Amino acid sequence: MQSSGSDINRLCECGICYEGLQDAHICSQCSNPFCHKCIAQWLDQHHDCPVCRKHLSKQKLVKARIYEQVLEYAEVATKGTNCTKHRCQELSLFCWTCMECACVTCLFSKTHAKHKEQVVLFECASKKLKTRVSNELGWIISREQEIAHAIGLHGENIMKLSAEKNRIFANIQQVLDAVKGQFDKECAKQQDKINLLEADKKSNSELRGTAEEWIKSEKIFELLPKIAALLKQNRFNSTLTKPKPVEKVNPNFKNDLIPELIQLSVPVDGREISQIFNVDGGFEFKLQINPDGPSFYKVALTIEKGIGGVYLVSLGSNPPAPIKFAVRQASPLGRVNTGADAAPSVTVNVQLAKTFAEKCLLLQRYVHQLEQFGNSLKVAGQEQLAANAALSGKCNDQEAHIQELVQVRNKLKTLCQNYQERVALLERGVYELSESLRFQTGQLQERERLLTATRMEKSALENDLLQKTHDFNEKCVANSDLENQLRKKTLEFDRLKCEANQKQG
Repeated sequence: MQSSGSDINRLCECGICYEGLQDAHICSQCSNPFCHKCIAQWLDQHHDCPVCRKHLSKQKLVKARIYEQVLEYAEVATKGTNCTKHRCQELSLFCWTCMECACVTCLFSKTHAKHKEQVVLFECASKKLKTRVSNELGWIISREQEIAHAIGLHGENIMKLSAEKNRIFANIQQVLDAVKGQFDKECAKQQDKINLLEADKKSNSELRGTAEEWIKSEKIFELLPKIAALLKQNRFNSTLTKPKPVEKVNPNFKNDLIPELIQLSVPVDGREISQIFNVDGGFEFKLQINPDGPSFYKVALTIEKGIGGVYLVSLGSNPPAPIKFAVRQASPLGRVNTGADAAPSVTVNVQLAKTFAEKCLLLQRYVHQLEQFGNSLKVAGQEQLAANAALSGKCNDQEAHIQELVQVRNKLKTLCQNYQERVALLERGVYELSESLRFQTGQLQERERLLTATRMEKSALENDLLQKTHDFNEKCVANSDLENQLRKKTLEFDRLKCEANQKQG
C-alpha cells in the first residue's frame, strides 16, 4: 500500500517543480504531465518540451483531468496521513522543536532547515512520547496518592482531637451533672428541715398565742378544762422541746467522678527505674526511682506534660505534703523503705485538685491547650490545602500538557493504525502469494513425485527387460549349443548312414 501510494505520488509529480500537479496539462508528444503554471512559464522562455525536447507550444497542451481524479482518489485513500502543505507526501516524520508532524519535503523547507537534526521518524517519536507520557502520569498519580494520604492523616488528627474534646466535655458535663445533683439533693434536705422547723414554729406560735390569751383572760373557770386537756396531752412539753443542733454543710463534696488522689505504683527490684504515667487532664508524670542502700530508694517526680504548681503528694504511707512542681524539672519526694515485702513496690499519691472548681479549672486549661493544638493543626491544614491548591494548578497544567500529548499520541496512533492497515494489506498479499507459491510448490512436488514414480517404473521395466534379455541370451546360447549338438549328431548320423550304405553296397 505504501509503495503503491509513493508510485502514485511519483506519477502525479510535475516534471518541472517535482511537486503535486496543479491544473495538470500534458505534452501532446510524450504525454508527460506538468502544472499549467509551470509549463506556461517554461514555454514563455522555451519552445520545446522539457522532457522529450520536441517542439511544443501552449496551444498543443492538453488538459488532463485524470491526474486530478487520481490525486483525489489517493487523498481519500490516505486521508489523515498526507501532509497538508504537500498533498502528495505522507507524514512520516516528527519535529521535536516545532512539536508537529512533517513529510520529507517539509524537512528541506525553511521551517525545518535550521533544526533538521531534531526531526526523527514517527516510530522513534511515538516511543519517546509514550514513555514521557507514562512517566508524567506515574509522577502525577504518585503525587495524588501522597496528597490523599496527607489529607487522610490530617483528617484522622482532626477526628482524634474532636473525639478527645467531646470526651473531655462529656466528662466535665458528667461531673457538673453529678455535683449539681449532690447540691440539689443537699438543698432539698435542708429545705425539708426548714419546712419542719417552720411547721414547728407555726405550732409554737399558736400555742404561745393561746397561752397569752389564757393568761390575760378573766374567765379562768371556763378555760381550766381546756388547759388541763392540753397539759394531759403533753402538747406544751413536745412543742417546747429544744430543737436539734444544726450541722454546718461543707460545700466541698466528695464525688467518685473527681478522683482526689492519683496513684503511681512501680514494683522495684534493686535497679534504677524510670517510668512514664499518663493521667486524665493531659498530665504526664515521670517517676524516677534510684536504689539507696538495702531496701531503700530515693524517689523523684517530674511533670513531663501538664501545668506546674503546688500539689499534695504522699510517698508510701507518709502523710501528704505540698510540693512545688515545674514542667520538665524533677522534684525530689524523699526516701522510702520497702522493708521485707515479698513484692516490694514504691507508691506515690498525687492530688491535683482538692475541689471541684480546681478540677474544672485544670480540665478547662487542658481543653484550651487541645484547642490551641487543634488551631495549629488547622493552620497547618490550611497551609497544606494552599499547597495542594498550588499543586492542583500545576497538575492542571500537567493535565493540559498531557492532553496535548494525548492528542499527539492519538494522531500517532491513527498513523500507526493506517500503517498497520497497510502492513495488514501487505501481509495479506504476502500470505496470498505464499499460498499461491505453496499451491504451486505442492503441484511441483506432486509432479516430481509422479516423475519419480515413472522413473522408478521405467527403471524397473529396464531391469526387467535386461533380465529378460539376459534370459533370452542364455536361451539363445543354450539353443546354439543344442543346434551344435544336433548338427554334430546329424553329421554323425550322416556318417553312420554313409557307412551303412557302404556296407550294404
